[in-house]
Amino acid sequence: MCSTKIHTVNRYSGVESASRAPPPGGSGKLYGIAAVPASCPPVSNFCALDDGGCPSSHLCLPNINGGRTCACTDFALQDEESQCSDFIY
Repeated sequence: MCSTKIHTVNRYSGVESASRAPPPGGSGKLYGIAAVPASCPPVSNFCALDDGGCPSSHLCLPNINGGRTCACTDFALQDEESQCSDFIY
């Protein structure tokens, strides 16, 4: 069977879902395939609870080591890493 539609199949039951047309503007070629769970597993990070302890003027950014960085939203972080100041180029 040759088709330009995107077909989805439940990998456990084998039941096919409704077919979809490819997004407009694309070449129509298949470049990859992915199997994804029906729902994402729960995850948490340092910033999920109380904004990671960052001051309300800061943005909490989780890092790959399980910690966090408190970043300034509009300004540059000063040396003591608790105050934001105007960034001068």
